[in-house]
Order: sequence, then structure tokens, then C-alpha cells
Amino acid sequence: MQKMNKFFKNMSLTGKITLMYGITFGVICVVTSIFMLVNAYFFYIALSKKELAEIAKSVTAVIEEGTIPTSEELRKFRSNNYVDISILQISGNPTMLSSTFSNFFEIENPRQPTRKKPQPIQRVDTIENFNDRFVFYQERVSFNGVTYSVQVMRKYSHERQFLSLLAMIFIVANMFGILCTVLIGRYVNRRLLKPVVTISQTAERISIEGLTKRLQIDGPDDEIRKLKVTFNDMLERLEKSFVKQNQFISDASHELRTPISVIQGYANLIDRWGKDNPEVLQESINSIKSETDRMTGLVKKLLFLARGEQNKTKIQLSQVSLKFVAEEIKRELEVMETNVLVTIEADSDANVLCDYDLIKQMLWIFIENSLKYTKQEMPTLTLKVFEENNASVISVCDNGMGIAQEDIPQIFERFYRADKSRSSEIAGTGLGLSIAEWIIKQHNAKVFVKSELGFGTEITVVFKQEEIE
Repeated sequence: MQKMNKFFKNMSLTGKITLMYGITFGVICVVTSIFMLVNAYFFYIALSKKELAEIAKSVTAVIEEGTIPTSEELRKFRSNNYVDISILQISGNPTMLSSTFSNFFEIENPRQPTRKKPQPIQRVDTIENFNDRFVFYQERVSFNGVTYSVQVMRKYSHERQFLSLLAMIFIVANMFGILCTVLIGRYVNRRLLKPVVTISQTAERISIEGLTKRLQIDGPDDEIRKLKVTFNDMLERLEKSFVKQNQFISDASHELRTPISVIQGYANLIDRWGKDNPEVLQESINSIKSETDRMTGLVKKLLFLARGEQNKTKIQLSQVSLKFVAEEIKRELEVMETNVLVTIEADSDANVLCDYDLIKQMLWIFIENSLKYTKQEMPTLTLKVFEENNASVISVCDNGMGIAQEDIPQIFERFYRADKSRSSEIAGTGLGLSIAEWIIKQHNAKVFVKSELGFGTEITVVFKQEEIE
């Protein structure tokens, strides 16, 4: 049994489906054949009994008229050569009066009382004689105090031969049908599953360096075609993911290479001249600390994004007023940046179901980017809070240098810098807006960026209003 289970598990999908077809067709054929043979058998029995009963009634009708048919006259009552008739007197001394039998069959002589009126008694039975099978019918009739038995027997060997031949035909036909089903099913299954094999072969050939391969979309609009489309879409997403991953690794390596090179350079400087020169030593220490802080910030942001992508960052939702968040950020900015003019335009509290700390972090990212890319001596920030179309909206507007229209779709990508010519002069890791985008997605919100070079940028986040259940 274990070997059979192991064999079945190791079978190909084509073999399993073909085996299922063969077993199903075989069971249907066997059940149908048995049903037809049994019905044919009982049909012949019923037909024979009806035939013999009619013959017996015809003979008893003649006896009731006072005439005992001779053997020659009995032959006229036969419907065919397979039927034999005999008349026996069973009252007194049992005597065979006439018969068409070549072999007589004795029956037990039951006690039959004498009746003044004929009282027919019927009995249908089946008896065995040598290797032949017979259908036997007996009808008794009493006339003038004498009891007669009319026995009609039909030889059943012809029907048995026919049924045996029919059974052999069914067996051969079933075996041939099962064989044809297996062969045709195997051919059809191979044709139907050929696209699946193609998909499997394509998947085996795919590697990180070969994600450009795609399946050819052809054939009818069925499940296989949908599978091909889904497979190609998956490859498309994988290719984009690997491209982004490679770009991310390249950018992260580039971002880390600079501080590492600076730290290594100052370490060499200390090793050569800084041991005896306090000024060089202090300068090296300050630079190493600065670059270490930069690396620490970069690693923290990378870890934040990694935890977010793995759904390890816990989001604690509560009803938060966006107006309150904007006012708190304004107070903090006035303490931290004395040369920043911050204004708030709020029409309502704009309550939203969100994580307070994450929303505040998102707004700080927008504000820090605005301050980095502002050339004005007195940067101006405007925080707008309002409700519109059953949504809570907050936006950050600045009077900075602005963003080119072709750069706007890419600003949320990791390590992307819109002003590439000055990216080395402006502090930052290029991960802030990526983190802000992740926060926005976690709150099912939408972000819109409107900017013009030389006139500033406005970033708007729209939250759908929800209540805590």
C-alpha cells in the first residue's frame, strides 16, 4: 500500500489525470454492462414465463371442454422448438397422457381433492436438468373429479449462450474503451498541459540576470492564458523589484563609501601627524564624529524601511487633530529655527484616524526637505489644514527653489536627488521622502506634489476620515 501511495505521488500530473479518466470510464462501463446484462436476463425470464403461461392456459381451456390433446396436437400449441408441453393425470395413479418432451421430468404427486368444478392451480418454477437451464410452468385443472397437470417447459440454453456472448462483447468493448480512453486522454492532457510545461521550463531558465524572458500570450481566453498573463506580470514585478534592489544596494554603497572614506582619511591623518598636533587631532575627531552621525542616521532609516516592508513596524491608531499636529510643529520650529517664518491656515481640526508619531515624522520630513532646498534668507512655510469631500487634508508649502516637472514622479524613490549638481553640497541620505511615502501608504492616504522651479513646492496629503470602532 505504501509503495502504491509513493508511486501515485511521484506520478506526473498528466499520468494522474489520465489514470483518473481511465478509472472513471472503467467504472461507468462495468456498472453499465452489469446493469444491461441483469436487465436482459430478467427480461428473458419474464418474457418466457408470460409465453409459457399463455400456452398452459390454452391447453387447460381445451381440457376443460372435455378433450385431452394428443402429443401431435400439443405440438400445435408450441410457439417455437424450445418449448415442450406435457399433460399428466395426477389423481389416482399418475399417468403421462401426452407430451412433446424428449425427456420426462417427474414431479411430486401432491394430494389433490376431487372437485365438481374445475379449479386451476398455478405454479411457476425454475429447475436444473444436467447442464441446461429451463423455465418451468405448471397449471393444474380438475374436471369431472380427475386432476390434470399441464406442464410447459422452455429450454433456456439459447438465451444463456446469447447472454454469455453479450457478456464477452461487453468485456472486450470495456477493455478496448478503457485503453482508448487512456491513450486519448494522455494525448489530450499533454496538449492541454503543454503551456504549463512551457511555464515550468521558462521558470527553470529564469535567474536574476535573466528576468527579461516572457511567455508568449496566445491561444483562447481560458485559465491557461490567464496563468500566462499572471506569470508575466509576476516576472515584470520581480524584474522591477530586482532593478530597484540593485539600485538600492548601489546607492547605499555609494552613500556609505563617502563617510567611510572620510573616516579612513582622517584616521590616516591622525596616524601620520595628528598624534603630535592637537589642531589636526581635533579636526579629525570632529569630522569622524560628523560622518559617524551621518552613517548612523542612514542605517536607522534603512532599518526603518526594512522593518516597514516586513510589516514589523507597529502602527497605533487613534483620533488625531491635524491642526494640533501643525501647531505643535510650528512651536518646535520657532524654537529650533529662528530664521523661519511659519504660518498655519486651518479651517477645522481635521480629525483623522492615524498614528500620531508617524504623521508628525512625515511632516517633519517634508519641512526638512523644504528648508534644505530654500535659498531665501527668510524661508517661509505654510501649513494648511482643512476638510474637503469627506477627507482631512494637510499640506506643506514653501518658497524654495522648486522641483522640475520631470523629477516629480521620482522624488519618492530611495536616494533620488532632484538637484544632482548640488547633491553633494546638501546634507541628507535621500531616504526621507521614501519613508514619508511608506507612512502615507500605511494610512491609506494619497499624496500630491505641485511645484514650479523658482517658485516653491506644495506637498498635499489627503486622509480619508474614519472613526474608531
